[in-house]
Order: sequence, then structure tokens, then C-alpha cells
Amino acid sequence: MDFLASVLLDPDNSGEESSYPVYETFNPHSSSAELQSNFFMGNESIPVPGQASDETKENVTDEKPKPKPDEAASHLISNGGETAALQEPKLRLRSAFKSDENAAADKPSRSLITKLHIVNRSRASFSGKVKALMNSAKAEKDWLVSIRRQIHEYPELRFEEHNTSALIRRELDKLNISYMSPFAQTGVVAQVGSGSTPVVALRADMDALPLQELVDWEHKSKVDGRMHGCGHDAHTTMLLGAAKLLKKREDHLKGTVRLLFQPAEEVGSGASYMIKDGALGNAEAIFAMHVDFERPTGTIASIAGPALAAVCFFEAKIEGQGGHAAIPHEVKDPVIAASFAILALQQLISREVDPLHSQVLSVTYIRGGTAMNAIPHIVEFGGTLRSLTTDGLYQLQKRVREVIEGQATVHRCKGFVDMKEEEHPSIPAVINDEVLHEHVQRVGKLLLGSNNVKPGNKVMAGDDFGSYQEVIPGVMLSIGIRNETLGAVHSPHSPYFFLDENVLPIGAAISTALAEIYLEEHQSL
Repeated sequence: MDFLASVLLDPDNSGEESSYPVYETFNPHSSSAELQSNFFMGNESIPVPGQASDETKENVTDEKPKPKPDEAASHLISNGGETAALQEPKLRLRSAFKSDENAAADKPSRSLITKLHIVNRSRASFSGKVKALMNSAKAEKDWLVSIRRQIHEYPELRFEEHNTSALIRRELDKLNISYMSPFAQTGVVAQVGSGSTPVVALRADMDALPLQELVDWEHKSKVDGRMHGCGHDAHTTMLLGAAKLLKKREDHLKGTVRLLFQPAEEVGSGASYMIKDGALGNAEAIFAMHVDFERPTGTIASIAGPALAAVCFFEAKIEGQGGHAAIPHEVKDPVIAASFAILALQQLISREVDPLHSQVLSVTYIRGGTAMNAIPHIVEFGGTLRSLTTDGLYQLQKRVREVIEGQATVHRCKGFVDMKEEEHPSIPAVINDEVLHEHVQRVGKLLLGSNNVKPGNKVMAGDDFGSYQEVIPGVMLSIGIRNETLGAVHSPHSPYFFLDENVLPIGAAISTALAEIYLEEHQSL
């Protein structure tokens, strides 16, 4: 594990170990100048966050040569049964601030060393609590399964999650957890912890699909034409489980956890409405998970950078002048215009997009006349656009309009394009923060072991979680639910979708650990 060392060897390049002590407690009054000093591990300086204060600045004037790579701390540290060397290129503290290049970078201050010690000590101390946390989560399995099945039996579509919202509030009341509601019509935001900074958020979606469930089991959907076919019932349950675990550990939390129960992820952009209603509060980072039918239960995966696509839908109408099929020269044929437009759209990806930049344009339906001897007046078609960058989606939208309207004009027709922003708002790409991704990997290995934490894959599906990431850094990770014995092998949005309920305590424990360790590592200075 690439945990930070609590002691830096020979920071002065003097051939001796540093005489600076490593304090067991961190001084909140340490100067920000100390915190923003740079020191070097190998060839890379490590910026440390802090707000400058003229009253508390400490003069650091000694000019000393930077330590050479082999003189920096590279001793091994052990955690969770695994031993790893500090990796020079990747060792750093996450910071929203740039280091002052003119600061005395070569002698680390006491505050800086102490900060490193706190980060390392918090991770090391939590490693001993991991087994207890997982056992505590597993002890709640029956409760978690009961909650999930209640939600599953009565699925509700976007912005109609009234019963689901009521169930969440009822359980939060039992746990004596404070919350606010509604957000985005049916959403709920709960809060656990000290009420002070730092603040980290966990998010779960809770809406279902307009789908008829075809899985024959005792707790199948009791509502015709509606189904939890994307695992949102499990997401909601796991977040409730995390709420319960965090509440039990509340006295030990070094900050605040906000729990976002969000409506309308499925083509409703509920995240954007949650943000507008202030659901994030003062959160500085956010985590979410999504069930993954391709990965076995007990595993997770995450990826830094683009993870899920920016998505929108479009509908086009070609308006011509219909007439009898025997006299095509007297009509303005929208069928021909639509056909040329659809074919021309296929060239946008193959001829206008960098092959290394993933985009998708799919026309999914076309409808026109019904008579076999008449040319219709109007032809309509539509589909979806996807890009692993949000800017790529905007460019694709622009070109789709131009191509359809242009092809209509060429064939003496009129073209109209509707991006369906009112009914199906577009969503941005999910771009996972690199440092938070590394946090997920480390915490996951503590809980599940290295063999059960894998690199994630880029997928052209979408999730409105990207809306939160446009405001604060975040990560969406995948959590495995595949169990061939149980028949949990079908993809989301399938009427045969089924999941392994053994995932519920695992997801609750992971969410809890992600939040708790994050707060310990980012506790207010």
C-alpha cells in the first residue's frame, strides 16, 4: 500500500536522520507557511494544503540542497498484511493549492511532518478496525435484505419515489439520524458526524425502470410494468446500511458525512435538481457505487479519469409534401431525405472524431407513413448520442443538427431536431478524480484484500453522478453482484436482472470506510 511515511529520513541531506520530532497530536495553530513548504521525495515536491495567514507565518530562510532520490525516505511500511515501498512519482498529499516556489522547500517543518504522521497513523489505526467493521456490517444482513426487498417489491419511477422516500425517512428516524427533505421533490439528505468540516458525501439513487420483471421469485415487483432492474434498490439499501454503521461510530468521526438519497437517475437528471436544492452543502468530495453484473460478489473496481459517458437523446422530424407513390416527381419525399440524413450521421463518428476519443451515435427508431402506395408527409426518427467527454457531446449535438437540417434542405424538405432537454436532460460524463480513485483502491484493499480490488473499465453507459463531479471531486466505483448459482448474471435494464444480496453488507461497509478514512485524513487543521 502506498501509505505516507510518518518519518522523513535525512531531509537536510546531511547524512543524519532529521532531528525534528514526530508529534502524536497535530497543532491546529501551526502556520500555513509551514504547511505550504515543499520537501522532496525523489525528484517530486509534495504540496501541502493551507491558507496563508500573515499573523502566523514562520520565517524559514535556511537554503539547503534538495535531497537526492536515494536519500529520500523509501523504507517499507506494512499495512493490512501487505508491505510496499513508497513510490516516488506518486507519493503526495492531495491539495487544492499550488506550492509557493519561493518558499523554503528543503527543510520540512514540524507541522508538515506531523501532518504526514497523522495521515499514516489514521490509515494504520483503521486497518485494525477493518475486520470489526465488516463483521458489524454482516451482522446487519437480515435487516439490509428486508429493506431491499421492500423497496424491490414496490418500485417507483423518477420523481415518483414517495413510498421509497418515506421508508428511508422512517429508518433514519429509528436510527436517530437527522435529515432534511424533500430535495428534488422526493430526495432525502441525512447527516452523521460532528457537524463540522471536513464534509464528505455518499450518494445513492432510488428510482426504478418502466420494465416488466420476468424473474420468478417470492419478492418480484408487485407493480405491473415497473421494476428495479438497475440495482437502485440495492444502492439505497447499502447507503442506509452505511448510515447505520456510521451512526454507531459517530463519536469517532473527524468531520461530517452527508448521505444523499437521490431520485430520478434514470433519464431524469435528478442529480442536477439535488444540487440546485443544496443537497451537497459544504461537501468537498463525493462517492457513489453501482452494481456490476460482470464482477463476482465480494469485488469492487474503479478507474481514474473518464468512466461513464455524457449522454443525451434526440428526435428529428423531416417534413416534406406527401402524395401518391405513382407520381413521386410531384412530391417532396421525406423518406428519401430521412434516409440520407441517417446515413450521413454515421460519418460523424468515423470521419470527424479522433479514433481515440470514444463516441456513439445510434439511431434507434424511424417511423413514417402506413400506406404502401402513398409517400408520407412527415418522417420521424431518433436515438442517442454519447461521448466520454462532455465537450465531445456538445460538439456531436451541434453536428447532428447541421447534418439533419442540411440533408432535409438538399431534398427540398424541412428538418427539425429536438435534443429533448425538457423531457430527458443531457448528463455530463462521469470523470473520476485520480486521488479519490486511489483512496477507493486503498480502502477497498483493506476491506476486501488486494485480489478483490480491480481496475475499472470505461463504459459508454451514463449516470448523472457526473453532475456532482462538475461541482466537487468524486468517484463512482463498481461493486460486483455476479453469482451464477443464484442466476445473478443478467445486465441491468434486462427484465431478468437479478442480484446477489450478499453484496448489501459489503457495500455498506465500503461506503462507511470510504467516508470515515477520508475524514480522518482530511480533518481540519
